[in-house]
Amino acid sequence: MNGKVVFGQNESSILRRLTEPGSPKLITTKNATSYVGRNVSSNSLAHTMSFLSAKGVLERVGKGLYLNRSNNLSPRITEVIPSVFGEVRYYVGLNAAASYWGLTPQIPNIYHVIYVPKNEAVSRRIERWCLMLGGKEELGGELKPIKSKVETIVDDGITQKVIDETQLPISTVEATLIDGITHTDEIGGADEILRWMRTALSANLANPDAFTRLRLSMSTELRSTNAWIGFLLEYLLESGSVTDAKKREVRRLIDDARERLDRHATYRWGGKSTDSEYFNEWRLHVSKTYLAQLNSAAVFE
Repeated sequence: MNGKVVFGQNESSILRRLTEPGSPKLITTKNATSYVGRNVSSNSLAHTMSFLSAKGVLERVGKGLYLNRSNNLSPRITEVIPSVFGEVRYYVGLNAAASYWGLTPQIPNIYHVIYVPKNEAVSRRIERWCLMLGGKEELGGELKPIKSKVETIVDDGITQKVIDETQLPISTVEATLIDGITHTDEIGGADEILRWMRTALSANLANPDAFTRLRLSMSTELRSTNAWIGFLLEYLLESGSVTDAKKREVRRLIDDARERLDRHATYRWGGKSTDSEYFNEWRLHVSKTYLAQLNSAAVFE
């Protein structure tokens, strides 16, 4: 930056905060307002942010979102998550969570963040920011926001952990498994959730009681939960993927899911098409694509 540039009071207040030790690497206009420390009009703040962007202090990502370029440090993708989601209830889940807990050896490039939207305007802002951040290769990954289908996991299935030196809410092992069944396409297919389940069982990564409690709580909001989980566990058992030491435990989970299944409805796991197989015991239509993926995973591993 040119040392001859004269900064006004607003610019100086923001610049001082951005160059402090531990300064944020991603800021929003809301952050900037607090840095000024006094009442400031939206027009004045917009002019300030534009000025700082022109001088290379900030890099505008999208409306209301900026990268701090005053220290030439780029944030990790995990570091931007709190700024993007703010006060919205959210957690890191799916592939990133599965990698963290050892359910999969794959290192995620896309970080799925599951959240409970306040309203459509907030959802559009989050989606817009995540899309714009996706073009920043130096962040080391992308963010993909997913609107939560239920609030149970957000309330009861997350824990606070340090991920890449950033304190973040992340789904527990049990919640990650249920999320993988709920958002199967997002993680790569039915074969992937089958591997997660098999790994969790063989390595004793999941607590059966916690898994059951979360499943029962979730099924009050998403009634297909019992059918999906019962079917998948039964598939694991019948395909010979469960060790003798775990068979009794898995049978107990299957029986409980079967007992609590809503018999007055039919469900679907997979795409909404006529290309599916019906399993009467679970009152469940499973897409042929998912079945082929499951069979492939069972044969080759």
